[in-house]
Amino acid sequence: MSWPSEMEMVDQLCGGDLPLPVICSFFRDDAHARQVLGHYISRGVVVFLGRDGELAIWTSLEITRDPVPLNGRADVRVSLTSKGAKAFEDGTWSDI
Repeated sequence: MSWPSEMEMVDQLCGGDLPLPVICSFFRDDAHARQVLGHYISRGVVVFLGRDGELAIWTSLEITRDPVPLNGRADVRVSLTSKGAKAFEDGTWSDI
């Protein structure tokens, strides 16, 4: 049985930060990745990281709206927050 793309993404992020293009590979297309990542960023369960650390929420959301394909943004990494990790471990991820 395969997991939905969102759960596969979270499971992989439990092992550590991943480049945005890797995260995008879990989704059926760029639009789906944008929708899911935008939602999870706004809920505070994932963050985008740049070369100098965590990006501001508005910068991260702007990236999900930018016309540049997300799988071309190797300069951005995705990280699970402590809130996201707790929700995954507690089985409350679907409430997010």
